[in-house]
Amino acid sequence: MIKFGVNTVLFKTVDFATAAKYLKKAGYDGVGICALRGMVEHFNTDTWKQDKNDLKAIMSDNGLEFLSSEIGVHDPERLKFDNKHRDFSKIGLLLL
Repeated sequence: MIKFGVNTVLFKTVDFATAAKYLKKAGYDGVGICALRGMVEHFNTDTWKQDKNDLKAIMSDNGLEFLSSEIGVHDPERLKFDNKHRDFSKIGLLLL
């Protein structure tokens, strides 16, 4: 089955919970959560372990799924892949 979602970058003026609420009202099945430091940080790659239960609750409360993620950085040091990013799958995100 095809699922429809929207990247939360389109909701940069509101928090993630508000974005999720309106995406569900608009009839979407899920979200592409955005983590663009300094632009839209609905997902923080540094604090995600502390935030994961809140993120999962927001998704559950709205009947949505994580369909994708957009993670971008400007700092060359942060572009290096490290083991902390391997665990993103614990909240349903796949890092490619």
